[in-house]
Amino acid sequence: MMKYKTIAFQAFIINSLFFIFLVVGLFSASVFLFSYYQNGDQVHYRLFYEAIRDYSFISAYFSAFNYIGASDPVSILIIWFGSHAGFDKDVYMSFFNSIMAISLYFLCRRFRSGFLFFFLLLMSYYFLVLMTGAERLKFAYIFLLIAMLLGGGGRIVFLLLAVLSHFQIILLLPSVFLYKFYPNIKKAVFSLKVDRIQMFGALSIFMAVAFFLLIFWDRIFSKYKAYAEGAFRFESLLQVFVLLVIAIVVTNNWKRMFVSLSPFFLSVYFLGGERVNMIAATFFIGAVLVENKAKHPFIMLLLVYLLIKSFVFVENIFLYGNGFGNS
Repeated sequence: MMKYKTIAFQAFIINSLFFIFLVVGLFSASVFLFSYYQNGDQVHYRLFYEAIRDYSFISAYFSAFNYIGASDPVSILIIWFGSHAGFDKDVYMSFFNSIMAISLYFLCRRFRSGFLFFFLLLMSYYFLVLMTGAERLKFAYIFLLIAMLLGGGGRIVFLLLAVLSHFQIILLLPSVFLYKFYPNIKKAVFSLKVDRIQMFGALSIFMAVAFFLLIFWDRIFSKYKAYAEGAFRFESLLQVFVLLVIAIVVTNNWKRMFVSLSPFFLSVYFLGGERVNMIAATFFIGAVLVENKAKHPFIMLLLVYLLIKSFVFVENIFLYGNGFGNS
């Protein structure tokens, strides 16, 4: 009994020290990277952060579109609060980077993905983009991670907060819906029988999304036009195709993953861009975690590729003050 308590205490100490190292280390690394990341989108975010220091939230919200092309109420609220409170921007955003890392850590622990998977994900290209360049999307991902940790009504609330933090998360919803309800959809298609409760739930979700789109339609459509200009790039489509191939090989039900990933082909075709691929990769990684496939060799290879890509991103930060290069 005493031996068991000793082992448990040692494990607690080790986990606590690792947790402290994770928070302090990532926070310090984040502040350091921000000190070099002065160009790209950060130019506009820094100007916006300083400009709204004495604004009311309403004034800040309507100013956001001119400064950073944003109308996502939750992310604007978070940015406005930090500015209004007088927090240093780099320190404030590094605090949220630490929260994002902590949330990812607990998610990986919940699904027992292993330390290597967590480490590679933490050092991956997409995580570094969220830490630095994709400021509003960072908040959306924090809420997404928390949503995956919760269940029931809490999950729905945090998923809604994610959408309201960055409207791009809307692109994730069709795939999540198809993955979640694939068995029910398959049954309905082949038996031509639909459960009334499930139909009511689906219609309720559809009506809620339609209402949301109606409220923010002008801003969402303007962002769509901005993304859609010269959107299609073959390499973007190829990246989603590679994800699909890996998913077919790795996951438990290839038909389910094929159906669930299909909406991203349309998104890439009409919108293109790196961020659509990021959303597709997010869904894929989430499915891999849920199905306990995180340790599969193909998943490790994918994360190693994203790790190598992150080296170039960090090098660009030091050379150009912008992770995406001299653009």
